[in-house]
Amino acid sequence: MLDKVLNPFTYIMSRLKYGQKFAGISLLFMIPAVITLYLLISDQLAEIRQVKAQQIGVEQVRDLMPFMLQVQQHRGLVNGYLNGNADAKDRIDAKQQEIAQLIENIESGFRKDELPGTYEAWVSVRNEWEALYRSFEGGGELRTPFPPGRPGA
Repeated sequence: MLDKVLNPFTYIMSRLKYGQKFAGISLLFMIPAVITLYLLISDQLAEIRQVKAQQIGVEQVRDLMPFMLQVQQHRGLVNGYLNGNADAKDRIDAKQQEIAQLIENIESGFRKDELPGTYEAWVSVRNEWEALYRSFEGGGELRTPFPPGRPGA
């Protein structure tokens, strides 16, 4: 049975010269090597794309850090104001202006096309900030957007 399977190959090999036989065998051994090399290179390229996306994400986080710090400081000032520190109102207004400037800077430098999911998350954070800002400006009292019973309420 093995003779029947190998008979066409032995017939072809017997008619070839030594140089042609070596070239044919070399090609047969190169096929798996080429496939392996292709898979290795495509895997490395995918990893490079992922690392670039991570680098962009780190840059975005670095740009967002000042915003997060300013919002935390704003929260502290508002807490003091709501607990009776009337002097904090001017500093709250100044902090709100700083935050508005940071938002403009973040919006202008955001890479929307490269990380669309991250931009959607940023828009959500920005909208929550704007809701809190309008809430505080509306009557001098902070009305949180959180439902009762949820942390932060």
